[in-house]
Amino acid sequence: HHLLTRLGWMTAQQLKPYAAYLPILLGDGRVIAHPRGVLAAAETLAWVDDPDETIASKVVAAWMDCLGPVADAALVRHSGLPLSMIQAALLRLEAAGLILRTGAEWCHRDRLARIHRESLRRLRAAVEPVPPARWSEFVQAWQERATVDGTVAQLQGLELEPEAWGEVLGGRTTELEMLCLTGVLAWARLRPPTTATVEDPVSPFCLPSSTPRRRLGRVGCLLREAHGWLAAPPSPAAGRALLALERLQAKGATFSHELGVEDEALEELAALGRASTDSLAPWRGAMRGRWFAWPETAADRVEPWARQLLRRYGVVFPALLEHEPLAPSWTALRRLYAEWEMQGQVLAGRFVATFAGEQFALREAVAALRNGSSLPSPLCAADPIRRVVAALIPEPAPVV
Repeated sequence: HHLLTRLGWMTAQQLKPYAAYLPILLGDGRVIAHPRGVLAAAETLAWVDDPDETIASKVVAAWMDCLGPVADAALVRHSGLPLSMIQAALLRLEAAGLILRTGAEWCHRDRLARIHRESLRRLRAAVEPVPPARWSEFVQAWQERATVDGTVAQLQGLELEPEAWGEVLGGRTTELEMLCLTGVLAWARLRPPTTATVEDPVSPFCLPSSTPRRRLGRVGCLLREAHGWLAAPPSPAAGRALLALERLQAKGATFSHELGVEDEALEELAALGRASTDSLAPWRGAMRGRWFAWPETAADRVEPWARQLLRRYGVVFPALLEHEPLAPSWTALRRLYAEWEMQGQVLAGRFVATFAGEQFALREAVAALRNGSSLPSPLCAADPIRRVVAALIPEPAPVV
């Protein structure tokens, strides 16, 4: 009876396994033999006399809710309706958003979602988390340090002292400057000074300098087009810095000697995150070069940041955000990662032991993490990834 209530009607042949119960159900009126040659539950008898088009849609929808992905020919066998009515009903239900076409088959939207959730659950359960020490090896081997632009693309969004950038890039600051001059890369103060952390001691690696370097603080190196979503809203400019900003906004990119402002105004403007130059001269204490004002920061930062973190770490989990002060909140990132999991763009589960919260990863990162054969290339002491690893997995204290 419950089956008939759910499906609307069934043929006597389909109900053959339940033949022993039919006389009882027919006798107490809970099941009715209809002139159409089918047996129907009394509760659904009202719509058995509806127009054929309405009946076909209801019957097909009921069967789709019970079956997984199914072809139209199979629905003919299940429902007893002709193929033409089945096909027309499928198109109506698809237009209403109730069912989805999956190749040559059809599936109820809710059932497909349940199948997908179950598949994801099994995928998550099949992944055995690796120990933190293995993650430490993986994340360092994951890093791209062979080229300047590749290194910057992976580390953009992190700020270092200018001298530390030189060390991370293996002293290739001339190449970095050329990429800045051609507009591929840029440098900028990504966080206003009021929210910046205490500066780390400078690296022993120093750029050539004929004058004392000015106090720019930490700066970020980045792909130039990424500034809008990487940077936090800049601090407001005032006084001489505001004058320099207004002239840059009015003239566009301009050489420092053509702006008619003091070097200190440009220094302050760079420190506020409002402007930069296409050379590294300010890193060496000189404000020379062609200066430009940064445009307003973008409103939608979550998606590009979500992709950036995957590129940087391969596997992303909440503890990493303690070392990513410019990244959006974990709540916003998790919501997007969960959508990507449903779309098959990322995997979710518990890939690394010890760390709490949900974890999301690229498929190729999970394969490399579990493979365990890749040995990390040595990262320099100033490399921010090495510092993140050291903070998350402290070395055990020596036994005395």
